[in-house]
Amino acid sequence: ISRPLNLAFLESNERIASGDTVNRTKLEELGFIKKDSIPVKLLAEGKLTKKLTIEVELASESAIEKVQAAGGTVTIN
Repeated sequence: ISRPLNLAFLESNERIASGDTVNRTKLEELGFIKKDSIPVKLLAEGKLTKKLTIEVELASESAIEKVQAAGGTVTIN
């Protein structure tokens, strides 16, 4: 079981800017997740133009490729 995080959410969210780090703390602040142990999985749904540093527990290969294409990085924790 994991909590899906689509690139479309990251792209459309006005509280996430290019250059930001997106991790559990940031996702909790945004109300996307609660403080629990369910892992977050980054999925490639949507496009991404923001350069982000993303730290999640799981990610699809295609999502990682899209983040890297936008100049960002993905770290699997």
